[in-house]
Amino acid sequence: MLQRAIEAGQADFEARAVWGLATASLYSGHALRARSYVDRYCHLVDQRGDGASRVLAGRYHGIILHLLEQLDR
Repeated sequence: MLQRAIEAGQADFEARAVWGLATASLYSGHALRARSYVDRYCHLVDQRGDGASRVLAGRYHGIILHLLEQLDR
């Protein structure tokens, strides 16, 4: 799905695919992989200027950092 979105130049679908991969990674216990996908998602939504999605990604990023025990206290 991700490769097809990239090949078609569909940034919206690419972002959705990356978000899905982040969620699947997080739920399967791969927080570091999820973090890399969320970072990529942030880059994609920043390019589009999608502030609402950026806020959501920031929250998700915080959850991942918490799970990695890297959250500043």
